[in-house]
Amino acid sequence: MTRSSYKVVLSDKLFSIYKKASVPCPLKAKERKAYDLLMGNLELDILTNAAQVQRCKDGHNLPDEVYDDLFPMLLTLDDQKNLSLEELSKETLFKLIVTISDGENSPPYFNLKKKYIKRNYTLSCLHDEERQPLKDYLNCLLQEADTILIHDKYFSGEEGNKQLFNFLPDKDIIIQYIENGDRSNGQFVRDSCVANDKWKVEKCDTTQEEFNRFSRSHDRYLIINGKIELMLTSGFSYLWSKDKEITCVVREL
Repeated sequence: MTRSSYKVVLSDKLFSIYKKASVPCPLKAKERKAYDLLMGNLELDILTNAAQVQRCKDGHNLPDEVYDDLFPMLLTLDDQKNLSLEELSKETLFKLIVTISDGENSPPYFNLKKKYIKRNYTLSCLHDEERQPLKDYLNCLLQEADTILIHDKYFSGEEGNKQLFNFLPDKDIIIQYIENGDRSNGQFVRDSCVANDKWKVEKCDTTQEEFNRFSRSHDRYLIINGKIELMLTSGFSYLWSKDKEITCVVREL
């Protein structure tokens, strides 16, 4: 085993469920729910040891074929075969134990029910790196857009940001924006959308609960259909410019 390649550790219960599904072994309703939750947040690869596999067989009905396959090999790893989960997690990249158990809420535990830590997709470009893959992905997301929300207090300060609207399909779309301090974002968005009468532009009221988070938000966001959020660390302008790095974090709302 090359431990540097391992990302997380699973609790005994989740490890057993994960391995049951791989056999495959029929899962109970609660196990299926836990498995689905796990797979939506899991970062492979998973590190385990002999002690955990033995506990899972004794207490969580780990299938014999899984036990027989893993246990003999794990026993040969003398320096880690008896480590606790907390100690084992220190050998992984993210130093986390993924769990669903009540009371296991603080690091190193990542409780899937609490969502203090979330799994996201990240696309990054360093300065001078090609932006086309990121723009292609953005274009794919926007083809199904019925509503988009733009939050970037510097959005109107970069003429190149009008390129964002080239990705929108020719259909009815509501385009929402957060106004900035000098009130230039609204005019900029309206000017960018004037060529398509199917697009409706709306200013968001940040005194409303739905949009209040943006009254104090520094990061830049594009929200599509109220379901997918893209956080752009350096702002929209670096989608078009290579002068600075940009990271796009994509998550489900």
